Amino acid sequence: VLAIAAGAAILLAIVASQARFSTDPVPGAPLTDQYGNTLTLDQPAERVVTIPIPAASMLIAVDGGAERLVGTHPMSKSALQDGILGTFFPDARSIPSNVVGQGFMPNVEALLTLEPDLVLQWGHQGSGIVEPLRAAGLPVVLLRYGSEEDALGWLTLMGRITGKTERAQRLIDWRATAVEEVRQ
Repeated sequence: VLAIAAGAAILLAIVASQARFSTDPVPGAPLTDQYGNTLTLDQPAERVVTIPIPAASMLIAVDGGAERLVGTHPMSKSALQDGILGTFFPDARSIPSNVVGQGFMPNVEALLTLEPDLVLQWGHQGSGIVEPLRAAGLPVVLLRYGSEEDALGWLTLMGRITGKTERAQRLIDWRATAVEEVRQ
């Protein structure tokens, strides 16, 4: 399943790298994650850490670049270094991956040195991997795993996080078309 999601993220990145869409931030509007937690972004997040896999690839696809991504999971970094994304976005190869350890446990000390505006973390693996982030005062958006609807929710959230909701919607529409073509 992760391989399919990673493949879809790579395809999204390819499509995203070919187009430029408008930026439409929603300053001060509440952002609700996939577990009902709400936070407010006064502006699009400029420094984002992604712990779930393949959130890094998806964030790059939505944003159209890797500039906002300041930390990621080692498996995501491997995809950035060894895959097509590293070719399209060479700066992504140097993104730190020491932000997480075993079982998606955050390395809070490493995270704090990156000064992220936002950390994306799994929500379904228990509070043990979320509470250390919150205790350190880091804003956290929790992602759900398991369905196509969840994946579309990731894209929607990433559009809001980056201020590129129109771009995210176009990727969602493209993905729906691709899924329908595969079904046929």
